[in-house]
Amino acid sequence: MTPASFIVHADRDPESDGRIHVACSLAARFNARVIGLAAAMLDLPVIDPMGYAPIDAETIANERDILEADLKAAADKFRLCAEEKKLKMEWRSNLEFPADMICRQARAGDFVIIGRGDVEKSTGLQRLLDPGDVLMQAGRPVLIVPPGVTELALDHVVIAWKDTRESRRAIADALPLLAVARAVSILELCGEDEVDDARKAVADVVGYLDHHGIVAKSEVQVLRQGDPATKITAFAKQQGADLIVAGAYGHARLREWVFGGVTYELIKKSPVCCLLSH
Repeated sequence: MTPASFIVHADRDPESDGRIHVACSLAARFNARVIGLAAAMLDLPVIDPMGYAPIDAETIANERDILEADLKAAADKFRLCAEEKKLKMEWRSNLEFPADMICRQARAGDFVIIGRGDVEKSTGLQRLLDPGDVLMQAGRPVLIVPPGVTELALDHVVIAWKDTRESRRAIADALPLLAVARAVSILELCGEDEVDDARKAVADVVGYLDHHGIVAKSEVQVLRQGDPATKITAFAKQQGADLIVAGAYGHARLREWVFGGVTYELIKKSPVCCLLSH
């Protein structure tokens, strides 16, 4: 199925420029509409637990004016990019937490495009978008665009395969992008005693894609040391890939947040775009 709508988190942050351009380029490629979203929650004053400190109405009004000005600036930036490509476009914004709005508005699109949501670079928790929240709640494939990336040509797509529900979901979600990619590679990392089973599983995935008219090559590598995410990104770099497709949060998200995991590491460290599905 050809995607009809791309949703992009298009806030005022300069790092959103790249993902806006990615979203607009994809929309132009598929003759789809692009929906820009931005949100920020009011940073209300802390109230004394005894109730002696009243909320300053003027402070709240000033904060609202600042946020609304930021949302307008974000809208102008988004519209400029969409108009340059003569795209069908919509803009939606609200005063609420960004993840809440994006997950709710995901009903309107086929793909959700966001950034990494780095806490260190955020202008405040009220504007911070946690990619994990979006992945767990949006019910849509999520394309994460790292800083500095402004184009997704789909020259080479790497599928990080593991025989899990999440990986199967990710490949099905990615079919429209895989169908127009110039090359597709499937990588499975496994233990030394799992090589034969891994090769059989990957062969089935190659066959599945072939029935959809997508030619893919496969590779099985034994993971002896190091973390899988580093191996995946190294393989993607070796192949000259500009997109990694993977299932998200096969383990409990809290476990990945505490101990690290493939999803967490891909979100934070991948040098290329990642299409993740849960």
